[in-house]
Amino acid sequence: MISVQEARQLILDNAETMPVEAIPLAFAAGRIQGTDFLASHPHPFFDQSAMDGYALRHADLITGDPLKVVGEIRAGDPPNIDVNRGEAVRIFTGAPIPSTADTVVMQEMATRDGDQVSFDGLVDRGANVRKQGEQLAKGAVAVQSGAQLNAARVGLLATFGATETTSPRAPIVAILSTGSEFAENEDELGEGKIFESNGLMLRTALLQMGLESFHAQVEDDADEIRKRIEEASTMANVLLTTGGVSVGAYDHTRNSLEACGYEVIFHKVNQKPGKPLLFVRKQAHRVAFGLPGNPRSSLMSFYRYVYPYLRRAMGAQVLDLPRIDLPLVEEYRKRDGKTHFVTGKIEQGRVRVLRKQNSHMLASFGAADLIVEIPDGADHLPAGTVVSTWVLPR
Repeated sequence: MISVQEARQLILDNAETMPVEAIPLAFAAGRIQGTDFLASHPHPFFDQSAMDGYALRHADLITGDPLKVVGEIRAGDPPNIDVNRGEAVRIFTGAPIPSTADTVVMQEMATRDGDQVSFDGLVDRGANVRKQGEQLAKGAVAVQSGAQLNAARVGLLATFGATETTSPRAPIVAILSTGSEFAENEDELGEGKIFESNGLMLRTALLQMGLESFHAQVEDDADEIRKRIEEASTMANVLLTTGGVSVGAYDHTRNSLEACGYEVIFHKVNQKPGKPLLFVRKQAHRVAFGLPGNPRSSLMSFYRYVYPYLRRAMGAQVLDLPRIDLPLVEEYRKRDGKTHFVTGKIEQGRVRVLRKQNSHMLASFGAADLIVEIPDGADHLPAGTVVSTWVLPR
């Protein structure tokens, strides 16, 4: 049985970024930038006005004399008006600055009388002028490889006229729920039967990552499990199985995966919940995670192990959920020498570990803000002890 740190390192050592493909910018939301995007032009493209007002020579402003308005430039117009000594031009936000002007005075400071304009007060030389290239020089990295394509980054790409970008292909994920205890409907819900929830739960977690998946359910039959694994392996880059990874008479997952050509990287981690976690590899971009069958154990293992694997496969720079270190509201005690992953809520800058943390319980997971890690070597953490936490998706 290996430590949490060893398990995570082995997973990341076997994680490879998917091949890069071109994607339309309109469908890039949530994807990862595949290569550095270089600015094709300086940005702003030209000196432009940041205000509606008047463009002029700063030397004329400080005299305090009225200036003659010699024209108007709107956004999209060429800057084909010269501003000479004693002159100004009416200008609008985003319009190019004439080469002979160096300052814009906002219209609220201006008093217009025919073709004459005077100003109430002074501004600094260069005021209200967006300088060419002040955001990005031509050839500078506008969006870095590995950055997630959010609204701002997609908008930035569009400002350079991009209609597509590059991104590692999204890994295909298959989910296989194993177990003979699942009822299909209320009529089948006899004594000893339960509803299967892991499949939809994991599909939802994947959708929140921007990943599609497909799900199948199979009874605890070794031949049938092998068949379903073989089918899924031909289509999916990542296979998530739930259940059947302990050492019971009906736990067939590990043997079935090995029979389908997967190599065991590790099996069992010194943690609670999720001790039976299994990780196997067949080839590049072909791995499987044997997640525990209990829903809480399955979802916790997903966020601490599957999530970073998928993020690396997607080409992301940031692999884990957002991390913050917070002090505990109450003490935490344990005696088993394992790393504990528990859920908690933020209260006035501290984290309170929630009650009812057993491996089959999802209610406290649904109510939580955070996953909290209690290290394996810590049997007693007093109130106020700072612990590592990861912010759950909402």
